[in-house]
Amino acid sequence: IVVIRGGGARNELATFDAEEIAVAIATSSVAVFTGLGHEVDRSVADEVAHTAWKTPTACAASLVDAVREYLSRSETAWRAIVAISERRIVGTTTDLSDRAHRIARRTHAAVERADERLNTRVDRLRNQAPAALLAADSKISLAGQRLVARPVPQLDAEAHRLDALEARVAAVDPAHLLARGWSITRRSDGRIVRSRADVQPGTLLETQLVDGRVTSRVEDAAATSHEPGTLS
Repeated sequence: IVVIRGGGARNELATFDAEEIAVAIATSSVAVFTGLGHEVDRSVADEVAHTAWKTPTACAASLVDAVREYLSRSETAWRAIVAISERRIVGTTTDLSDRAHRIARRTHAAVERADERLNTRVDRLRNQAPAALLAADSKISLAGQRLVARPVPQLDAEAHRLDALEARVAAVDPAHLLARGWSITRRSDGRIVRSRADVQPGTLLETQLVDGRVTSRVEDAAATSHEPGTLS
């Protein structure tokens, strides 16, 4: 805020000695410059102002200088910001480039080590493969010899076992039992009669003999005192 006056009589400065004006200037939230046009006399307003100038021209010159100084500081600050930003960008770019080169070198080294390990394993496999094949051939030959030598005794043993099984099966063959005088009696539903409880008077029976079949009907199925049961 600028309070200026273009000159005049001394008594006209009394206005700027008023308490209200002095309080307003002293409590202003922004700076107040005065230029009341008297180089010798000072008013109360001059005393409480931020800066008191003798003339309005001097006050205006101070404002121009303040603006010029502000612009100069702004330009200086801007150039400093630009310089710092450029240095940081250059430094960051350099760091990124260095890291990229380190990563590339480490990657190449890792790939080279992997290639070396792979080549070593390939050479090892090449050296071990013939020995492994020879060992496998030896095992196959030995197994073939065992297979050639084993079948004859094994087949003889199996033949004896089959003969024994055949004899056991023949011993329980119903045809042999029928030839020895036994018979097999079945009901009309094909169920073998094993007990008198399996039949009752009127039941049709079919008895198989060695040389044919006989059909009969049950008349009585009572038990005797000497035998568990008889059919007639």
